[in-house]
Amino acid sequence: MSTTMTRPAPGRTVPYILAACTAVSILSTDLITPSIPDLPDAFGTSITAAQLTVSINLAAYALAQLVHGPVADAIGRRRLLLGAFVAFALTSAASALAPDIGWLLSGRFMQGLFSSVPSVVIVLMIRELYGPSRALAVMAIYGAALGMAPAVGPLIGGYLHVWFGWQAGFWFVAALALLVAAALWHQVPESLSVSHRLHLRGTLRGYGALLSNRRFLQPAVGVSLIFAALYAYVTTAPVVFIDLIGLPTERYGLTNLAVVAAFVAGNAIASRLGRRVTAARLLRLGALVTLAASVLLVLPLAAGQLGVVTMLVPVGLYAGSLALVLAAGPLEVLGVVADAPQGPAAALLGSLQLGLSAAAGYLSAQFYDGTALPMALVMALCVGLGAALILVAPLSGAARGSGRAG
Repeated sequence: MSTTMTRPAPGRTVPYILAACTAVSILSTDLITPSIPDLPDAFGTSITAAQLTVSINLAAYALAQLVHGPVADAIGRRRLLLGAFVAFALTSAASALAPDIGWLLSGRFMQGLFSSVPSVVIVLMIRELYGPSRALAVMAIYGAALGMAPAVGPLIGGYLHVWFGWQAGFWFVAALALLVAAALWHQVPESLSVSHRLHLRGTLRGYGALLSNRRFLQPAVGVSLIFAALYAYVTTAPVVFIDLIGLPTERYGLTNLAVVAAFVAGNAIASRLGRRVTAARLLRLGALVTLAASVLLVLPLAAGQLGVVTMLVPVGLYAGSLALVLAAGPLEVLGVVADAPQGPAAALLGSLQLGLSAAAGYLSAQFYDGTALPMALVMALCVGLGAALILVAPLSGAARGSGRAG
């Protein structure tokens, strides 16, 4: 089902506004993590209850996407996105004002419900606003936001916590949400015409067809597994660098900056390659390089050679090639079901990404044994299975890019 509308080309700022929507959304999931150790004292509660502030947000974030997809097909992308960011700002402010842990947990749950909308809507808008000739270049910008935000979130959150207290992170994302909403209102057009909108009941039925469609599930699960390896790393990396390697706490943030730099480089490559090759070829290339990176991470750690270089070189290679996967993967996944309702397809892809990421992070922490090897093995398992699914999947081969993002 084609949903591309005849319209003037979107303004040059639109790709960056859409990427900012994604970045602010993802930032809200882990910005609070540096504050968790201090929440028991702040609220007179247990560390277990404090840790729920992350898991309850992720649960709401993952589940709500399954509703947002059909709603986006029924009422349009822009209207849903604008309403979600206003509600996101309000629930973030309510969380900052929490007088007890119960209030904070409720606020985090509600925050997750609304902050998850961009994970569904942004990819759809990119496909509809730019079409196959330019979408891949814009997806490189989107992929940068999706990949970098989980890495820089704890870094920003740590500084905000030290300078202003645990509430500062919530006020920060509330302000960002309002700024993004204003930019959306003034700069970003609706991408789904009224004639292409679907009845809510019909789009909800689309989930059954998607769950039985191997051509959709294979690349969707593959992309999600490769992305999930990032959360296996993020969950355990602070312990590895600070406790095992002995890196001073104030210098740990530099390792995140190195990973972010690799993402930036990977997205520059994705943007350039996206004008010359199909999304399917770019996706397979990214899957192969992430697989090689995971092997390069496991081998020295299995030999007991743990150090900054043996960690950051393969993780940087993984991060750079993940940029290729995140640029091409969503386009390719949605492309294989182009004749089906796109809202449920995007929602299911987003839920798979976050659900498998949560599982990877849990396994990385659960099997930690005082070495970095379990983390590396979880990453290799995710990447290996994901790459295998992508390499054998019957991809569409659509979306060769030829234009600039803006």
